[in-house]
Amino acid sequence: MGTASQFMNPKVESIPSGETVDVAAKRMRDADVGALLVTDEGGQLVGVITDRDIVTGCIASGHDPAKCPVSSLADAKPVTVDAEADLAEIVKTMGRSRVRRLPVTENGRLVGVLGVADLVKAATPDEIGSLVGKIVQR
Repeated sequence: MGTASQFMNPKVESIPSGETVDVAAKRMRDADVGALLVTDEGGQLVGVITDRDIVTGCIASGHDPAKCPVSSLADAKPVTVDAEADLAEIVKTMGRSRVRRLPVTENGRLVGVLGVADLVKAATPDEIGSLVGKIVQR
């Protein structure tokens, strides 16, 4: 079916690790995305923060989003996939790691983001059910 580089969205929405959750939420809203890649001072990927992380890890826990840094909620070791990974490897990685979005790297450099929705768009109608089932069941 193809490789991660063919399915991914090359537009990467990121946020510095020291930024606050309220800023992350606004950036997600403005970019119409459900996750941001968290970067360090040098622009290196250090985590991923999702809309769910904001709700469960900050707001529902009674923390002030204006005082809560994204680094406190972001995955400490983000799961990534290589740009040349095939569909089977992508699905296996998503299922095993229980993630629905994967940063895509090429030679260690961030080149895009790949979500379940991107895979569904690339799949045929007959493949969609099987594809989503493999990701969700793990």
